[in-house]
Amino acid sequence: MPTSPNKQWSTEVEKGEGLSSQDGSYGLEIVPLQRGDLWKVSQSWIRAFKDDPFLEYLRADAPRPPEWRERTAYTTAFALWLNTDKVMLTIDGVALLLVNKPGRRSQIDVGFDNLGGFALAFNDGVKTKEQLKRMREAQAKIAPAMDSAIPPSEREKMYYIDGIGTDPAYQGHGFGSMLLQAITERADEESRSCWLASSNVANDGFYNSHGFFAAVSFFVGDENPECSKKPVLLQIMVRKPAMKADQTPSRVDCNGALKARIAFSTPFRLRLQR
Repeated sequence: MPTSPNKQWSTEVEKGEGLSSQDGSYGLEIVPLQRGDLWKVSQSWIRAFKDDPFLEYLRADAPRPPEWRERTAYTTAFALWLNTDKVMLTIDGVALLLVNKPGRRSQIDVGFDNLGGFALAFNDGVKTKEQLKRMREAQAKIAPAMDSAIPPSEREKMYYIDGIGTDPAYQGHGFGSMLLQAITERADEESRSCWLASSNVANDGFYNSHGFFAAVSFFVGDENPECSKKPVLLQIMVRKPAMKADQTPSRVDCNGALKARIAFSTPFRLRLQR
């Protein structure tokens, strides 16, 4: 099988004067996800989305599966996606970014993508009647909302942020910003827009700070009498390409690898052991 494009997407974040701890300056590296990191990054991902309102709504008050089973499901899905054109970037296995690049995906890529989705779908076991009803509701609302926000022909030209998450133990240190900035800089160089679907209003400030704003908003659970919690707001968010005057341009080498130099002004007080 040919080398995954993910392995050709090598992003290096080099230390700057603002990237420091109490004892000195450290460099943090953003790298393509490797198979050796799958088990660790799966745990980080599960913890990052443990209280996601949309996932909780779809679970319909059913008990969570054991963590080992969840990790196995996500490890399987991520391993399958490594064989596709999906970009998967990580920082030491504690933060992960999933991105679909612009362009029409091949049937092979879509097939592996769907297999990963099936692995996750069966993670909870046999779906209850209520879970199936909520899944159908979400599917019926998400597709038209996406088309309303961004026509399919336009989505093919954009970077899609399929997911981004950081282990809660490492949140608040800028890992998510570093990962997202690596992609948005690439998009700016290519004058492309980016889009994502947000299921947690608590993340609005984070996405807004990176230029993502809601194009379409809608609720799930607002017409479900079986739902004991408040409806969940979902948002299709879009980021237009922009290049700040004070931003150091990134460099794309001949094989398409992105070399990004990013300076941080916020003190960094956590050193990762690699």
